[in-house]
Amino acid sequence: MVPVRLGSRRLPAKALSIIGDKALIVHVWERLRALRDRVDVATDDARIAECLASVGASVIRTSAAPRNGTERVALVADPHADIIVNVQGDQPFVDATVVADVAQWLHARASFDMATVAAPLLTSSAWQSPDVVKVVVSGERALYFSRAPIPAQGASSTALSAWRHLGIYAWRFDALKRYAELPPSPLERLEHLEQLRALEAGMAIGVMKISRGWLSVDTTEDLIEAREIVKHGAPLESGRA
Repeated sequence: MVPVRLGSRRLPAKALSIIGDKALIVHVWERLRALRDRVDVATDDARIAECLASVGASVIRTSAAPRNGTERVALVADPHADIIVNVQGDQPFVDATVVADVAQWLHARASFDMATVAAPLLTSSAWQSPDVVKVVVSGERALYFSRAPIPAQGASSTALSAWRHLGIYAWRFDALKRYAELPPSPLERLEHLEQLRALEAGMAIGVMKISRGWLSVDTTEDLIEAREIVKHGAPLESGRA
């Protein structure tokens, strides 16, 4: 499922921003469609719904009540589903095989309530950027997510010891519903990172590591880069670490 809203704190109306000849959210939907015949997009915005309907996407309209994408997915998720995967709608180059892999990865690990994906951070500038979310992992378990440059020992010029979080969440249905019933947590509010609510509630988050990530569009600079990628050729695909 892809939750999407029109408002964005850093890049207003980014879901409808044109990359190449189509809206950002259409790129996301098309890449996921390579994996499954049906990909549900959940939104409260009529303009996004109209844009997606024009390309034949399955759109589920929600109220404006959800405070983040996970709450929006929880509102309409199928209670009979074993694993629900929430793919954030700002990833025009998302690798659909990774989405399938993380669902299977969580299914095989009963100790985790949910799972997400991380790739190595390759530059110190990305490590320092608040627009790039970092995750500290112990074994396969997430310890913390932050917009700050963590871990501190990753302050070398290449920051090779740091991991970048990618916007994919695989959930067990019961954990997803429990999350949605919780109020926003203090660290979630501070960092503007919805997954911190799960950590503060004591949920175990597994992290599937891959060898290479992809661009998400969070800022005007990201949008410009995405347009250049589409204009000059597709980015390298990610791969399992």
